[in-house]
Amino acid sequence: MDFSRRVKKEIVKVSADQYAPKACPSCGSSEITIRTSHKRIVSELGNI
Repeated sequence: MDFSRRVKKEIVKVSADQYAPKACPSCGSSEITIRTSHKRIVSELGNI
């Protein structure tokens, strides 16, 4: 049996303000990039 399947992956960018009020010290970015294959939206996943 072949259990392999292709899962749709997508890159989601979220503002870091809801998790941490500071920007990244090395690049200054205030966005968090999340690679996800879930079909739920990021706000449903809760805080990291």
